[in-house]
Amino acid sequence: NEEIIQENARRIIANPELVIDRLSIDKPVFLATDIENEIHKALINGQDGKEVEGASYSKEKLLQMYAIVMSSAKLTIINPCDLKGQMLFARSDQVEFEKKLEEVITDLAGQKDHVLGVSREAVEKINIGVKLTDQQVEAVVSILNGSNLSVLEGFPGAGKSTVMLAVRKYYEAAGFEVIGTAMTNKACSELGDKLGITVVNTTRLRQEWQQQRGHKAKLNLDYNFYKEKEYSDWKGIL
Repeated sequence: NEEIIQENARRIIANPELVIDRLSIDKPVFLATDIENEIHKALINGQDGKEVEGASYSKEKLLQMYAIVMSSAKLTIINPCDLKGQMLFARSDQVEFEKKLEEVITDLAGQKDHVLGVSREAVEKINIGVKLTDQQVEAVVSILNGSNLSVLEGFPGAGKSTVMLAVRKYYEAAGFEVIGTAMTNKACSELGDKLGITVVNTTRLRQEWQQQRGHKAKLNLDYNFYKEKEYSDWKGIL
């Protein structure tokens, strides 16, 4: 819609920092040239599809807007020089969120509340309808005897679901309730069928968790959600 395009462009011209918001929708990381290109498009689209009158004015306005964006607190340099010699940028709140997420992950990886002390020999004998390979046995032992956070990787068909089936069986035998979560309902259905556990959509699981803690459930979260009251004490939540 031409009117919407022109209106959005005029908003960017009035507030160049909106370029950062616009770029971060499609690109978590972007270049200085991306910023310049977005400003250039705004200057063109904001003038009813016509080039800004006078090349010198267009260049002056572009540089003025570019300077505003580059000096914005909303913009953070994440790499002054990548392998191609380019400077990489990202939204400041996104970078802050990722640092906070890294902190939470590190804390989880340092806790060991679910260690079962299962031996390799016991895992090799587990009855789940299929014999585990050596790599699968190692993965099961590592998860059951490791920290609160484990990452299981593998190509499609490598046997990740088989590993999780064995893990589920051991945890349930130890008295734990095992639930799963996935980003989409289809993935939830597939995971539930493979593992025989309750699998809840991640958004729904978060909403239920918020309600249980006495907070209003939200469908969407912004980059600064972890600063909100219900998320601020994340160490007490884990």
